[in-house]
Amino acid sequence: MGSPTTWIPTSADTEAFQFGQEFFLQAPQDALIIVEWYTDTDEFFLLQYFSSVESLRPDIEIVGWPMENPFNFNADLTVRLVEEQVQNRSVYLASLNEEFYNAG
Repeated sequence: MGSPTTWIPTSADTEAFQFGQEFFLQAPQDALIIVEWYTDTDEFFLLQYFSSVESLRPDIEIVGWPMENPFNFNADLTVRLVEEQVQNRSVYLASLNEEFYNAG
């Protein structure tokens, strides 16, 4: 089994890479990022890349949401997770879906 390799951009468009890298470098210690993985796979996989492949910040936890049926978005589950975690650490939401932010 080979070791993971660092992604090297092959085009001039590096905005997504820069966004992910800057976020991981600037995020508070032990941050939780809740990412809507079904409709925003780009954001989810970009953040997973920096977490799993680059191992930039092992203290940051990325949660793909919804973890159950992606066709039955339940905003109350997201609100509950935020309420449980916000007392202990910084919580970020990453989605292009307005429902994700308008919950509660």
